[in-house]
Amino acid sequence: MTNDKKSNIHVIHLFKSYAPETFGGIETVIKTICLFLKEKKISFDVHVLAKNTQKKTVYIDGTPVTKSKRLGYIATTPFSLSAFYDFCRVIKEKSIIHVHSPYPLGELLCVLFARNHKVIVTYHSDIVNYEFLYLFYKPFQHYFLSKADVIIATSEKYKESSHVLRKFASKVHVIPIGIQDESQKKGSDKVSRKIKELIQSEYILFQGGLRKYKGLRVLLEAAKTTRGHIVISGGGPLLSTLQKIIKSQSIKNVTLLDAVSDTEKNLLLSNCLALVLPSTMRSEAFGIVLLEAASRSKALISTSLDTGTDVINQHLKTGLVVPKESPEELSYAMNKLIEDPALRAEMGKQARNLYLEHYTAQHMAEQYKSYYEALQQQHN
Repeated sequence: MTNDKKSNIHVIHLFKSYAPETFGGIETVIKTICLFLKEKKISFDVHVLAKNTQKKTVYIDGTPVTKSKRLGYIATTPFSLSAFYDFCRVIKEKSIIHVHSPYPLGELLCVLFARNHKVIVTYHSDIVNYEFLYLFYKPFQHYFLSKADVIIATSEKYKESSHVLRKFASKVHVIPIGIQDESQKKGSDKVSRKIKELIQSEYILFQGGLRKYKGLRVLLEAAKTTRGHIVISGGGPLLSTLQKIIKSQSIKNVTLLDAVSDTEKNLLLSNCLALVLPSTMRSEAFGIVLLEAASRSKALISTSLDTGTDVINQHLKTGLVVPKESPEELSYAMNKLIEDPALRAEMGKQARNLYLEHYTAQHMAEQYKSYYEALQQQHN
């Protein structure tokens, strides 16, 4: 628990996981908000679930992270019995609860134990691919959102296209995700020989979790007619499946890597020709990796999803946007950027400018600060 007497605002972030156990986009958002606002008279706690945790509270980058023991999953939703006690232990009289949704357990904790507290929700994504289970979750989700004080969408595009957010439009505001500029960051991790060899070559990069909605099967199909090398980097449940496809179909121009260190990720991003994000579902609600590449002046290739990816990657300006699940169009886009260095450079320049103007960590954190302050005044 935080005991910072100088702080007059206390915020508890609720999400299912946190670094270093997992390194996802939402974890990055939470970490960034905490880091950039810790000197602004705001104190933070982060409540997450963890596997076989022995220690209830640890400090990560100066932020106290309370871990409740994760017992298992229902679909992709973790659950925990100790979370109920642990959350009550962390919450204070005037804490502001910041839920990163959809997260059913965190939402339940709010409904049960934070009735008299101000609640801000960052709505990261609609529920996709679990239509049957969503029938049971939907009434509770809508009840929870109806009780929240503020709902934040990560892009105007997602606010407009989400059937859930449209129902609560009067309380939905937009704060785009922002990231730190780590393009010049010097890493401390060791770099494998394989990575050292790759960054000396020319390649299109995919970086992210190896999951179904990322469109990696489409990318492998597109690779067959791509006149250049593709590197796929990131651990995840599809790793072994992708390895089998590459081997069985003799796809020679793809290098598949497991999860890499922060230093290796930075090197791969900084030295690629362009970044490709061929996602096929609205689960790709924003695409933080697009920002990571844009901050490094890289041209972008993404698919049209009617989400935040369409806002970050502006077709023919910062990169190329192609139809989802179209190997032919994806291959054409990769070949176009491989063969036209001047176009790549101009698109990379525009991507960097867009990042600096709208998507810095400071810009995001200051906007959240204004909402925390407004909610705190309502508390008082």
